[in-house]
Amino acid sequence: NIMAMGGITGVTTYPEYTGRGLIHSLMRYVIDYMHKKKLPISFLYPYSIPFYRKMGWEIVSDKLTFTVKDTQLPKAFPVRGMVERVSLDSEDFHNVYSYFAMQHHGALIRDKLAWDEYWRWENDDMIVALYYNEEHKPLGYLVYYIANEIFHIKEMVYLTSEARHGLWNYISAHFSMITQVRGDNYSGEPMAYLFEDSEIEETIAPYIMARIVDVENFLQEYPWQIQPEDFKIHFRVTDGLASWNQGDFLVSWHEGETTCERVEDNQSINVVELDINTLTALMMGYKRPTYLYDHEKISMEYYMLTWLERLIPVKKPYFSDYF
Repeated sequence: NIMAMGGITGVTTYPEYTGRGLIHSLMRYVIDYMHKKKLPISFLYPYSIPFYRKMGWEIVSDKLTFTVKDTQLPKAFPVRGMVERVSLDSEDFHNVYSYFAMQHHGALIRDKLAWDEYWRWENDDMIVALYYNEEHKPLGYLVYYIANEIFHIKEMVYLTSEARHGLWNYISAHFSMITQVRGDNYSGEPMAYLFEDSEIEETIAPYIMARIVDVENFLQEYPWQIQPEDFKIHFRVTDGLASWNQGDFLVSWHEGETTCERVEDNQSINVVELDINTLTALMMGYKRPTYLYDHEKISMEYYMLTWLERLIPVKKPYFSDYF
């Protein structure tokens, strides 16, 4: 399901006005503004994770940085297609990402503004290489540059295993020019398993934070993994900055339709108690219900774990954008 998202950036104040609560007031205003615009969720890149956590945002995506030595590059794998370098505004390039985003949980649907932001902080040496299959259908791309004998990957996207092999064939073809490959992976999964020599370096760091702006609207639109008939789940949410999220929300399903409504606190079964941060991490798939329960982030009866694990899709968000 595609949802409208409020992206936040440029949160700042003059140094002489710090410590007066101006930023806190500004963020309250922004949350209220997004709610009035009916935006179910918000994303931002944090300059301080604790600062935004206090206002309800939570980490939902990681960036995995990897380093591969030239001697660890994969051997050439036979593919029928080929890689072609294209312009930065290539329609095929944009189309591959759009198709990829539709298939991957949490990815930003890039419009013109998002693509402008994609290139805003990059140097002029950036190159885009596309993998085309034998019918000349684009199935993957590589955004990169080479400097000081290092092959720097900004983003690698592929729709098939064939495209993945083709792109790594292309990288390995630079063997005589480079000593290592460095890049970022936003899938939430380490890459080492896919290499013959798996002793590559990988580091993980939190990346994007998100916040559910409107709980009722979000749960109504959410793509639940199953839609059990005659079953109801009761989310009891605390949210210090958004009064409309503070309370009890009853989710039920009937004939393939989801219903979410705010109710009085009179439900005694199937209750899940959590704050807005935990609800965001849970519903975005960043952390599984069992993990959050084991770390006392959720309060509920133990039997509800089975239901939450079945209801929430087992996918981690992919979010590579910065704004």
